Amino acid sequence: MRRMGIISPKIFIRGSVILLAILFLHLSNYAMGKETTVVTFNLFLGAEIQSLAKITDPVLFLFGVKDALDQVAANDFRERAEALAAVIVEKDPELIGLQEVYNFKINDMNGEPPFRNYQNDLLNALADQGACYTHAAAVTNLDLNFGPIPVPSYGPNVSITDRDVILRRCDVDTRVVDLSSFLLCQPSANGCNYYTVAEVTTPLGPIAFERGYVAVDVIGSFPVRFFNTHLEVRLPDPDQPFSALIQRAQAMELIAAINAINLIDIPPGPVIVVGDINSSPEDPDTIQGFKPPYTCS
Repeated sequence: MRRMGIISPKIFIRGSVILLAILFLHLSNYAMGKETTVVTFNLFLGAEIQSLAKITDPVLFLFGVKDALDQVAANDFRERAEALAAVIVEKDPELIGLQEVYNFKINDMNGEPPFRNYQNDLLNALADQGACYTHAAAVTNLDLNFGPIPVPSYGPNVSITDRDVILRRCDVDTRVVDLSSFLLCQPSANGCNYYTVAEVTTPLGPIAFERGYVAVDVIGSFPVRFFNTHLEVRLPDPDQPFSALIQRAQAMELIAAINAINLIDIPPGPVIVVGDINSSPEDPDTIQGFKPPYTCS
């Protein structure tokens, strides 16, 4: 099954920490009268990378990657993780939905910035502040490996992975929801990548900027089904107005997946969806029958 893509040298992702930088949801459990608290953050890449999409020369492209990695190093995620952990400790959520959970490696290892594992850094910051959280599920999006191609000042074997992750508080039991039975599911780790994606052509070849979704069920006294996702930016290619359809198609996929899975595997309680939706009332109205995601339900 082929996937639908829009290829343009100007399409590139940008880490969004504005539209859904932080969202707290409080749900009264319909059975127990108990409140469930969840939190969602976009951890943010830590660099500006849109300009890379305009570079056609392979050498200049690699220098652009080097500059982006320098920015990531300067925005040392370990410091940001401490601040995020403080907010999480204050709110004490049962579940956390994270987007742009990057893992930068060199020679298959982490090290000093930029080569950090954002999930591990956040979990360590939480532990340092007396909170216990652990990995519950993830979907892998971008998985880029430069292999033998040397990045200036860093060298070969640089890899970049982007995931959307669900963390659970250590006293919360969860199970991963099997989403693979959904027709449009492109299996990825514990979740699915969207069928509709944005792609960009680079001097090193095409790169597909996958987006996805993943879900867990909470087992216990406050049962809920918890989805985490990250939709494409509203207009990935400003020169192509119809590139806005990518985000809208992804939103419709997500709604269809939630409905389909809930019929096959009945949720234990209310369904919570969190994520970086990249949509707001400023979005234009319906385009070719596709509504902006913020209006969807």
